[in-house]
Amino acid sequence: MFTGYSSSAVIIGGTSGAVTVSYNEFGGNNTAAVASDGTLELNLGAVTGAVVVENNLFRNDATDNYNPILVSGGIAGKTITISENAILATASGLAIKHTGTGQLTATCNYYAVNGTMATSAEVASLYSGPVTVGPYDNVGTDDNGNAVGYEPAAGSCGGQGPIRNFNTTQYFFRLQEAIDAATASNTLNVKKGTYSENLTINKSLNIYGGYNDAWVSEAVDARTGSTNDEAWTILSVTSAINITSGAGTVVIDDLKIISTAVSKLVATSASVKTEFNDVWFAVGTSPTSLGVEGVIHHLRAGELIIDESKFTKPNTGTFPYLRALTCAVGNNTKKIWITNSNVAGSVEIRGTSSMADVKIEDNSIEDAGADGIAQLGNTVKTFSIQRNVITGARDCGISFEGTANVGTTGLTIKNNTISSNNNANNGSAGIMFASGTTGTITSITENDIASQGNGGKALINNRASSITAECMWWGAMDKASIVAAKTGNIDY
Repeated sequence: MFTGYSSSAVIIGGTSGAVTVSYNEFGGNNTAAVASDGTLELNLGAVTGAVVVENNLFRNDATDNYNPILVSGGIAGKTITISENAILATASGLAIKHTGTGQLTATCNYYAVNGTMATSAEVASLYSGPVTVGPYDNVGTDDNGNAVGYEPAAGSCGGQGPIRNFNTTQYFFRLQEAIDAATASNTLNVKKGTYSENLTINKSLNIYGGYNDAWVSEAVDARTGSTNDEAWTILSVTSAINITSGAGTVVIDDLKIISTAVSKLVATSASVKTEFNDVWFAVGTSPTSLGVEGVIHHLRAGELIIDESKFTKPNTGTFPYLRALTCAVGNNTKKIWITNSNVAGSVEIRGTSSMADVKIEDNSIEDAGADGIAQLGNTVKTFSIQRNVITGARDCGISFEGTANVGTTGLTIKNNTISSNNNANNGSAGIMFASGTTGTITSITENDIASQGNGGKALINNRASSITAECMWWGAMDKASIVAAKTGNIDY
């Protein structure tokens, strides 16, 4: 038994013979919680013989076992076995930390966190470096009784990773590992739990979250479903998910993507389509100013589809506002649809192809950092803004700016409630057309555009040509009130 060491209890390295570490108990070691130390430290760069670590118990005492197993050095081509151990880690440390090179095999071990058996999603957070941890011991019964060490009961090594490639039936503990191993157009199913990693997606993939331990989907509605973390597959990132131009079509369903470090959660350059369904984009950090790039930044010509999703912003901080969607200049996309979603942030369209179909329908868009919806340039073919509730924008509810061509086939703004915008008190309006905008306005009708903030106008037309806005609610029915609520040449 090894106990009471403030740093490593056992250090092995520099040997040319075989090494076996078995039937030991470690408790209360590396109490100083030094990240570069481990309770059992294996410096394997110079080791030439086989190394076996098995049937050991790493206890989680009150005084801690921080980093129970630490591996360093190059292990490629060497025989290293870490198996059938019980590793009771702490929430702050790792069970197995591999800082060296070469794939380490550590299967059929039992893992617990603060005395409770780890879920498959938690196992993913208990190792670092290139380590194969599955299958693992998901029973935790010690047939060794009160004797020193740990002997798993027969049939205990059945635990698989919480990420399944539906096409190949392979299991993984980390999303990036699953992505790297997948072939184009594979589908990845992900169990509920928290996965703390940054992702690069460089191929066509479907990623579906919300699965339970029986691989049955229990996905919740991002807009109205449970806000408890236990109900979600959570991807916690410190930098934006990078969807590269090598990806054709990427579909992400039923994930909660969170960050307390950045406000841009996804940057997509997918060449065919990026689609989000029932995804909760949760920004937990408050920027000091409005970022240039949004929570989703759309870079390339591929289509962008967002449906039944939710964007939430921080409620405190120096500047608790966001751009939800931004588009790179010259992206040349032909389709952007945002439907049935709750969006706390601005939706900004630019860089589109002249054949673009833009649809923003049946959404709640609130507390936007700039305009609720804005076309900032380029040409679209058809633009539909219908049945949205747009409130609390710092600038306009809907804005067409610069030299935007609002529709070669037509622009429709219909059945929207647009209120309490112009919160920055900068002369913005419910709906605004800049002087340089062009294009065919098919219909502006049946919108509620009354009651903008800070005395803002309901509708501003700075174009030389007249526009028609029929069957609108201006906040009053008399002519004088309607005239006062608008600016420019508007037939009402």
